[in-house]
Amino acid sequence: MTMKLFNFLSKKDNTSNRSIGYKGEKIACKYLKKHGYKILKRNYQIRGGEIDIIARHQNQLAFIEVKYRTNFSYGSGVSAVNNKKLANIIYTAERFLNDNQQNKSLSSLEPAIEVIEIYQQKNNKKPTINHYKDLNTSKVKRK
Repeated sequence: MTMKLFNFLSKKDNTSNRSIGYKGEKIACKYLKKHGYKILKRNYQIRGGEIDIIARHQNQLAFIEVKYRTNFSYGSGVSAVNNKKLANIIYTAERFLNDNQQNKSLSSLEPAIEVIEIYQQKNNKKPTINHYKDLNTSKVKRK
């Protein structure tokens, strides 16, 4: 009985986190489009990693992590992108590049890792958005 309750609660929390993440990604996509980005893919997943948004901007292919917050109890969004998370993003970006190396329009673009941090308190309709660009881009390698 206890295990069933635990599984139910885990699924509920996971679903809630996904809907919060989706809301943040939706806001981020709107922001990115407004700033000239072309969204290529959302929620790119492989075993061992996920990238929230992959977008083209000028001569760059941006791999974007979105962090959405309604309060500061978990700290800042960008601080949540620690070395382990960054390594997962780099690994996943490399896999995306390798899987799409035949695509000439992507192969000429420089990879970029970015973080979009969104703060939106429950009583505030307009979110605050911070956009961090070029996080450890030199570590992304094409094979």
